[in-house]
Amino acid sequence: MIRTEYKGFTINATNDAHLAHLKKTVDDFEKDREQKTPMDVDAARVARSCMSACTILKPMTADQAQYLKEVASGTYIGSTVPALAPNRIEVKHFTRSSRVRNLVHGGITGLLAVRLMNDSSQVERTSRTFKSLCVIRRVNNEAGCSHVKWSIPEFQMRHNIGYKAFKNCHNPFHELEHEVAVAQFNALNTAEHRATFLAECRAIANRQNQTRIVEQFAPNVNNNNECKWKVQKTQIPNNEWIANLVGAFVKVCSTKMANVNDVELDKLGRSHKLIDMFHFMAQVEWMFADLKFVLNMTRLHDAFIQRLFYFAKEGVEHSAYMLGRYAPELMTPELHMCVVPTHDLYRVPEMQIADDDAMFGQMKAVCQAFMPAAAAPVRRRRYSDEYSDDDYYDNDDDDSYGNDDDDADDNAQG
Repeated sequence: MIRTEYKGFTINATNDAHLAHLKKTVDDFEKDREQKTPMDVDAARVARSCMSACTILKPMTADQAQYLKEVASGTYIGSTVPALAPNRIEVKHFTRSSRVRNLVHGGITGLLAVRLMNDSSQVERTSRTFKSLCVIRRVNNEAGCSHVKWSIPEFQMRHNIGYKAFKNCHNPFHELEHEVAVAQFNALNTAEHRATFLAECRAIANRQNQTRIVEQFAPNVNNNNECKWKVQKTQIPNNEWIANLVGAFVKVCSTKMANVNDVELDKLGRSHKLIDMFHFMAQVEWMFADLKFVLNMTRLHDAFIQRLFYFAKEGVEHSAYMLGRYAPELMTPELHMCVVPTHDLYRVPEMQIADDDAMFGQMKAVCQAFMPAAAAPVRRRRYSDEYSDDDYYDNDDDDSYGNDDDDADDNAQG
């Protein structure tokens, strides 16, 4: 068994190959969060498209037939084999609609390749085969698939659909008290409203003949001829409910973040405020899961995940369970967030999670086996005239949130 820590995760691998696979999983998770290189054209699409095209190629020799048969069946030992063995992050990008559309794309590619293979101007049979395969390979690279992904709903939801949002001066929730804003948010955040808005977004994403030419949005104008809305992208639903929901979310989230960063509280008090914020963020998981790109929340989501790793190092066990809510595939015995036990926060009575806790109780039961044991209090020897060499005292002067070094304080303030 190989045990190591890698980018904030604890890895328990059986061998070197397994270790490399788990490290790549962590790397893909990090890349997926950054969204700098989104996996719009994934390896499975390319492989399935190539396999589909090869099934309708007409071989002219026995070796050609054997080669095409291996590629079409996925048994060919080449670039297509690793594409069909995704890790737990890559598999999340393999969507049913994407594969269906690219199978059709692969069929068209195959027809073009067949025409080239049967072209009488190509005298040599070997040349025909190689040029046909060249068509398949060139069409199935990332640049060749770019026009295909514009017809995929997942791509539209990421790049081409925005939402109505109030400008700061028009946000009706800006001046509300915190309790009133929370009540307003809870009244807006209902399953019926969410389903209606998601259905409207999906209707836009699934329009026929969806292309790169998108319709422009004419913003609503109030009586003072002043623009009331700000729009992140060109295609948006007409539902104004989302503007009110996001306005209430911004107000409540800002207040709760200020409570977490309150320097007048001690470390334990700020941790309680942090757990309260975790409960609030659990109410908007559907935003991150279904509408992260539509609502332009990628930076917020990435910053929140970074905070989870930071507080896990501070000994807040809840951070690991919160990550398990967003990505349960990353909280397993072989790969899970690294929580550093601290004597002042980790599993102290005030921070204990009850077994019947509605939010963290079930995750705690699942992860109990591989979470670290409670940390023992730090004790140091002190010499003085009043104490003998055998006397010790507890070190109660550890830095709190307000007295951390500059780097740690910057990280905590986020």
